[in-house]
Amino acid sequence: MTIKARLLVCLSLLAVAMLVMIVTAFSALTSISKRTESIVADRLLPVDHLKTVSDMYAVEIVDTTHKVRSGALDWAAGAKAIDTALATIDTRWRTYEATRLTPEEKTLTEIFDRARIASDASIRDLVQIATSGQGRTRTLCRYQALLISRSPRRANQRLDQAAAFRG
Repeated sequence: MTIKARLLVCLSLLAVAMLVMIVTAFSALTSISKRTESIVADRLLPVDHLKTVSDMYAVEIVDTTHKVRSGALDWAAGAKAIDTALATIDTRWRTYEATRLTPEEKTLTEIFDRARIASDASIRDLVQIATSGQGRTRTLCRYQALLISRSPRRANQRLDQAAAFRG
């Protein structure tokens, strides 16, 4: 075998080895990218959804109730803000439930769903009071006490527990 043939064989083997390394590296990067996307989709985005649901209860609904009671916000705007918050809660919660949940998260979502039914009933009563116009202030104070002392707080505790599993 001549030197020229030996050099061609060596260069060919090096080219094949480099090609194998490139394909292997590309495959590994694709796999890592898919795993990273899975982490984002199944862990990070659901935490954001839980945070939004929690904020809608704690900030939007409760604070709107305080603002309406104090007169800083009118009744119609308060009812609209609460309706918007409930719609956001529903959308974000359904999106969260559509993700891959662990058995512990499934248990917590069932507990939250039960707490949410009671909470949403109280909140809908509150919206009805705001839109009806009859005996608003006294009834609002009664429902606000119920709302703040019971339902959203329990619901938010369940959301915090679910977020702990995701974090």
